[in-house]
Amino acid sequence: MRARRGFTLIELLVVIAIIAVLIALLLPAVQQAREAARRTQCKNNLKQIGLALHNYHDTHLTLPPGEVRGKNVSTLPLILPYLEQGNVHALFNFNVAIFGPLNYNATTQNLGVFQCPSESSQGFVTWPPGSTTQAGKTNYVQNLGLSAVYFETGPNARPGTAVFIAGRSFGFRDITDGLSNTALFGEIKRGQGAGTTAGSGIGPGHPEDYNAPVIVAGALYSITNPYDPAQCNISSTSQPRTRGRGNQFYRGLTLYTFYNHTLTPNSQFRDCVNSNWAEGHLASRSYHTGGTHVLLGDGSVRFANDGLDTTVWQAVGSRAGGEVVGEF
Repeated sequence: MRARRGFTLIELLVVIAIIAVLIALLLPAVQQAREAARRTQCKNNLKQIGLALHNYHDTHLTLPPGEVRGKNVSTLPLILPYLEQGNVHALFNFNVAIFGPLNYNATTQNLGVFQCPSESSQGFVTWPPGSTTQAGKTNYVQNLGLSAVYFETGPNARPGTAVFIAGRSFGFRDITDGLSNTALFGEIKRGQGAGTTAGSGIGPGHPEDYNAPVIVAGALYSITNPYDPAQCNISSTSQPRTRGRGNQFYRGLTLYTFYNHTLTPNSQFRDCVNSNWAEGHLASRSYHTGGTHVLLGDGSVRFANDGLDTTVWQAVGSRAGGEVVGEF
């Protein structure tokens, strides 16, 4: 009987090479499929927020404010009952400041509906002070329009152009540009930590370059003073940055829960805020290839492409500007 012939070394190497080529071809496809699933979930989260806002409006005949003045409460905690999160909503005491001990348990709730699966940041704010507990995070924030400040009264206040403004509530009747032409919420990239990082080392090529806003001197408050690259787009690694973007979903403050339409989606200009984080130019940003999701007033979610025309994006950002919104 003839002995069975085994594989030669060359044949074995050829087989291994073929398998390696197949893996190299399949791996990108698998990664793309996974990102497509994450992107779909991210879009669905925004749709849920849109439905919650409509149900809130049906109940109260108005949308929630951008911030509850004097309590620092953002829009998101106010719509929790309409996201089937009534138990979490019940943890909040809206009669006291959001930072008080009575709200410690509420503000450490992390909800999947507020977080995009494509987000890569593992950063967080510890809360309450001195603990190791993570504060609740969000990738979805309300539209601040063409203004760099979220309030209409007090020092540096300016007339708001968007739907969500501190201390004011608007109904659908006030959105005269049309619900399908007006942004309510957009995506953001969360920061990698908390607080201010002086001499941050963050600069061109750094992974945090576009999700850690530059802290600038001077005011950013006027809708007549649009984004100024000379003031905001600072690349120096010694420039202070803040790494807390989106890392407190409950806090009604520009840095944490707003974005504006003064910068186009995934803008190559850097975000910036002033020293108290109340004024800022903060773009809608995402980890999706080619653009970001935006929730419109009619409850639909659109994908706003990178490089979108600035005039169109600004028109989508206002509630009653009378602009003609083109395709996007």
